[in-house]
Amino acid sequence: MNIMWTKTRATKKTRLEKKKEKTVSEKWTKEQEEALAKAWVHCSTNKKKGNQQSRESFWGKILEHFNKTIGGSNRTVHQVWSKWNPMHSKINFFNGLYQQADRTRASGCQDLDVMKVALKEFKERFPSGFQHIEAWEVVRKHEKWAQVPLMGEEGEGSAHKRKPVDVDFSIPDMNEDPSPQRAQRRDKRQATSSEGSSAELAAQFKVYTAMKEAKQAVELEAIELRKKRESEARELISAQLETMKNYNFDRDMKTFLKPHDDVPPSMLPIILARKREIANKYGWPCDF
Repeated sequence: MNIMWTKTRATKKTRLEKKKEKTVSEKWTKEQEEALAKAWVHCSTNKKKGNQQSRESFWGKILEHFNKTIGGSNRTVHQVWSKWNPMHSKINFFNGLYQQADRTRASGCQDLDVMKVALKEFKERFPSGFQHIEAWEVVRKHEKWAQVPLMGEEGEGSAHKRKPVDVDFSIPDMNEDPSPQRAQRRDKRQATSSEGSSAELAAQFKVYTAMKEAKQAVELEAIELRKKRESEARELISAQLETMKNYNFDRDMKTFLKPHDDVPPSMLPIILARKREIANKYGWPCDF
């Protein structure tokens, strides 16, 4: 009886340990988030499939494209979907803030200033801040997030080119961060903290810009290196072909000029046929 109870307890413990191991999730990196955004845009803009895809098929394609981009992973369709769902909501929310700040920017206001405003407003609602800038850079030009011109903005030189618009900042609840906080009164300490946060966000954006430029430089260097190697490979193949051509020419010349007077009668027709073939190949005169 005690033996059976011990075995049952051990089996349950083993199952719990395995279940615990399976629930341990791998942390998402910035590169993986960017790759996931690229996969979503790629599959969303696939004209051949469009909205005719089932949910399982659509997210299966996204996972496949994601793995190709990063060189493979152990992610599942469920993990990819559950990651994209809250990240998509945050990107959508931040994009609304950015477009609002962009439309209401003052004359001479730079893109960095617009980004600072959007990041600041996002952090006021989500204390952890906006952590998906790389993914947002990928999807921001997608038609869903593209900024629609207001009436009167289409023409250049309009006196009211930029106008404020109402943006819906309501988004569903997300597990990763708390819901947006309601507006509260700010005292002097909060005002000072806000100024510090603005400088911190500006520094964060500068670091991101520098990292992005460095990444692009590395990618360009890799492309140039690949082109150089391909060119060297073509030159090597060309040289090898030329060497082989010269070798064949010398061999044919030697065969053609070799006397055939002492060749056995049974082999003479074969030798002469070969020499005539060589003569025709190079356009040499042949009288036998």
